[in-house]
Amino acid sequence: DQGYAPHRVGRGSACLELAFAESRRRKDPEPMLKRAIEDLERAMAAAPHLPDAVLKLGTARLESGIALMARGENPESSYKSAIALFDAAMAFDAKDADPWHRRGRAKANWSAWKAHVGEDSEPLLREAIDDLAKAVATRDDSEDAWLMGAQLYLMWGALLKSRGRDPLTPVRSAVDQCDRALRLNPHREEGWRLRASARLELARLSRGEEAATRFSEAIKDANEAVKLAPESVAARLGR
Repeated sequence: DQGYAPHRVGRGSACLELAFAESRRRKDPEPMLKRAIEDLERAMAAAPHLPDAVLKLGTARLESGIALMARGENPESSYKSAIALFDAAMAFDAKDADPWHRRGRAKANWSAWKAHVGEDSEPLLREAIDDLAKAVATRDDSEDAWLMGAQLYLMWGALLKSRGRDPLTPVRSAVDQCDRALRLNPHREEGWRLRASARLELARLSRGEEAATRFSEAIKDANEAVKLAPESVAARLGR
């Protein structure tokens, strides 16, 4: 019944938030994701023009793909479904940054799966980078989007390096993305840690005095990450 569609969206959204909470506790989010998907699919069947239902169903499909991937199972159908739903969400409002950001996440994770199984991951990775660029062009105050862009540029640089190609441009882009994120929020450990990784890679790609400068900058960034999150293993490994 169309009148109950918003209620199903609300319940599906709550289940999706519970799935996120389960993931943060390192528990299996799949039961809550299944409930979220069921409610959101029923909402869309009753009222296919609810933008919130489309975007959140795409997000649930994306998170389901990530959960499958964590278990070593093929997530491609979930990622394909998520991408199609984010495409549909863009049709409601092409200026909304969220669908671009989330589609970029779906493509990035699918790219990582392709790399895991020995397939060419570069085309999807570059599409993911393009989507993140459109997200920040639409809304440039999302530190999450800038940081994800940095991660993708680092992945692309590593891929180019593994193929004997020059990774300098994407690594520099990763530093730039971190700079933007840190201007928005200088208290986020992840931004300092990612920039430390990017600057360390720049040091490896440089020579002489420039290499020493980049290495020194990387150490300062890593130390800042540890200062902000001393309990974070990832920050300590970055240093």
